[in-house]
Amino acid sequence: MAAPGPTPFISVPSFWSDLHGAKIRSVGLPSASDEARIVEYDLTGRRLEVSHHRTGRLAGALTVGRTGRLASYRRALQERLAPVVGAGAPATA
Repeated sequence: MAAPGPTPFISVPSFWSDLHGAKIRSVGLPSASDEARIVEYDLTGRRLEVSHHRTGRLAGALTVGRTGRLASYRRALQERLAPVVGAGAPATA
């Protein structure tokens, strides 16, 4: 009997880091983008929100001091992965 193949990657990648009191969070693949859009930039408040797009579609997001704002980006990116699950790839919990 053949061994099962690898499970397709169907989750949204993310990372976080705390550096000098700043909470840095990212979802998706910002490095794969061809455009970065600054949504919020507040140097005094130490806040930053940048959405990353590839050919006009959301590819990822990065925030500094705006942790709560990533939930909507994660949902949008996860919805783009949903058709992959429906196309026969096994869903993971």
